[in-house]
Amino acid sequence: MKHGNLLLALMLLFAAVGCSTIGGWIYGDPPRTALRQITVSTDVAANAGSATMLDIVFVYDLAAVAQLPKSGPEWFVQKDVLQKALATRIDVVALQVPAASPEFNVNFPPRAAKAIGVYALANYLAAGGQPIAALTPWREVTIRLLPGTITFSGH
Repeated sequence: MKHGNLLLALMLLFAAVGCSTIGGWIYGDPPRTALRQITVSTDVAANAGSATMLDIVFVYDLAAVAQLPKSGPEWFVQKDVLQKALATRIDVVALQVPAASPEFNVNFPPRAAKAIGVYALANYLAAGGQPIAALTPWREVTIRLLPGTITFSGH
């Protein structure tokens, strides 16, 4: 009988743990990001030698992803309105990165592991600005701020 109780307890445990995963598969919940580290480095002449506003946006809802602007300048114009409208569906890590600053790692918000998308938006002085960058596919990514552009590398 002891083995029967143990077996029953294990079955209940596996059922409880598996329900959220199976529910996600059935209802089509999007996968969460694997991103665990973002490192930022800057060139001496990054953004024409000016500090760069760089926001890392953690998104927890597919509808919120669709509302994000396509470039950094658009994001910074709409940022306050979007943060209020999207409220708990996003977290924003706002950075002000001076040119030639030492390399650093970005601190993530407490619920970052639940994000379905992570995006970088920079306010470069260049007329076209910088397009939104999806960081979601990487586990670790380095953002390098250069004179006229931004590069992303990682794995």
